[in-house]
Amino acid sequence: LTASAQAETESKRQEAEVRLRTQSNELKRFHDKICMRVMEQERRNRLEAQRAQEYLDAKCAKVFSTTESTLQTESTPVARISTRLHFQKLRESKNDVLKVLYPGAVAKYRDQN
Repeated sequence: LTASAQAETESKRQEAEVRLRTQSNELKRFHDKICMRVMEQERRNRLEAQRAQEYLDAKCAKVFSTTESTLQTESTPVARISTRLHFQKLRESKNDVLKVLYPGAVAKYRDQN
């Protein structure tokens, strides 16, 4: 090969190396950008799941804080009787109905509950 052909070949090789290096750097930046988006989405999903769990924990704690446990016997499971206003009213209205229909049954029902 002539000297000019060798110089041209070397020039083309260097241009190709620069082009490949540029493409490689662009691909790395693109990959890093995608990874950052994925990590951010995972972080948001984790926070959302954590908030949902905290909400459910608080809701359950509220329900259980207004619920009293009663243990009838060792063989029966624990019965939970809600002390929330709605359930108290249901219990009172049931007592009123029992008073009218079965006057002697109210004391028996009260003893059970």
